[in-house]
Amino acid sequence: MTSRGETATIAPLMQPLIPEFLDFVQKADQGAVIKGVWPLNRMHRFTAMLHTDEGVVEAVLQFGRHGKLRTLSGELSADLAVTCQRCLQPMQYSLQAQLSLALVKDDGQAESLPDMFEPLLLEAEEVNLAEVIEDELLLALPLVLVHEHDCSDFLQQQAQRLKQDAAKAAEQKVINNPFAVLKDLRKE
Repeated sequence: MTSRGETATIAPLMQPLIPEFLDFVQKADQGAVIKGVWPLNRMHRFTAMLHTDEGVVEAVLQFGRHGKLRTLSGELSADLAVTCQRCLQPMQYSLQAQLSLALVKDDGQAESLPDMFEPLLLEAEEVNLAEVIEDELLLALPLVLVHEHDCSDFLQQQAQRLKQDAAKAAEQKVINNPFAVLKDLRKE
């Protein structure tokens, strides 16, 4: 309550941005957990597949160890505006992605990973976490997105509009036909 007896509204706390770059080896050795968001408009490869680049990806990431392996597992989620491939209209799609990665130094180590892990090639001490997230989102996005329910209402409206346009065009063609006058003369 404020001094005037009014109820104060407090804006919900925003989640922090995840760090763009970090030391995966150090985080895995610490067993770090990172929770945060990353703006979609900073993921240009991913947003090229979307209708708009508005919104954020929410990430819960757990670094750790599995035997001698350093691992990164977690969940990514985002509410996306995409284009329905059936009717070409915007639609909402909730993307959920699970990741289970193991840090590897070379292809030989990647080939010997247990089946539950995908390899993440560690080329430098600091890795671009935002790029890893973008790659995982690209892999999780379905190739063809369509409305969950039939797009028939929209498609019926389009078909009706096409019929009306065709009827108008045919009517106009009859009016503009220069030989229509000859047809009338022939009848006389």
